[in-house]
Order: sequence, then C-alpha cells, then structure tokens
Amino acid sequence: MKYLSKNGNLSFACVVGFLSIAATIVSPLALAQDDSAQRVKQLENKLQEIQNELGRIKTESVRTTQKVEQIQETKFLADDTSGRKRTMIFFRGGFARSDHLRNGVSLESRVAPVGAQEQADRNAWYAGAGFDFSLTNNVWGFVPRTEVVAELMF
Repeated sequence: MKYLSKNGNLSFACVVGFLSIAATIVSPLALAQDDSAQRVKQLENKLQEIQNELGRIKTESVRTTQKVEQIQETKFLADDTSGRKRTMIFFRGGFARSDHLRNGVSLESRVAPVGAQEQADRNAWYAGAGFDFSLTNNVWGFVPRTEVVAELMF
C-alpha cells in the first residue's frame, strides 16, 4: 500500500504538473485570441464607419449633380423660350500680296482690250461689313442649344 500511495502521489503530481503546463501554454493563446478578436471587431467597426461616410458622400454628390443639371435645364429653357434673336454687326478688312502680276488686269473686262486697261499692282486691300442674324436657338426644335445664324455681308 505504501507503494501505491507513493505512486499515487507521483501520479497526482504528474497530473497537476501537466495541467499546470497546459494552463500556462493555453492561457496566453486564449488571451491572444481574445485580443485579436477585439482588434478584428474594432477594424470591422471602422470599416463600417468608412462605408457609411462614403455612402453619404455619394448621396450628396448625386444630389448636387441633380441640382446643377436642374439649374442648367431651367436656364436652357429660359434662354430657348425667350424668343430673343441676336443680331451682331461685324467688320472685316485685310491685305493680300500676289507673287506674280495678274495678267496685267485687276478684273478682266471683255469691253476694253487688255492693253487699254490699267495694269494691276501686286498688292490688294479689302474691306467689308455685315450682319449676323440669329434665326433659331435650337434648330427649330430639333437640336437643343444649337443656333442657326444667317449672314448678310457688304
């Protein structure tokens, strides 16, 4: 019986030792898992906050874009239905120089012979003026925001 009690104490001591070792090894792992789980949870919460903020910004952007489009459409309709026609006056002028003489004449005349006409110079000037008349602001309803203009030039 003494032998069993020595072996029993030894067995008990071995079991307690193994349990102590197991507790020592498992305890930090359990704590590390709890800490990792908390960090993962915090990261998930931050990610959710970022997604919510991004959704809010997208919604604001869509609203702003819709407001801008509505303002542009309102302005376009006001411009288009006002019926205002624009008229613009313009002036033109310029200078040209020919490398060669123009066959001895400025304008060819069948009445006067070539020798009787004055010989043209190489230099030429021109001047003019005109009016631009707005006919429609939207190509008669076919193409919005496209103006058709007629020009009368002198």
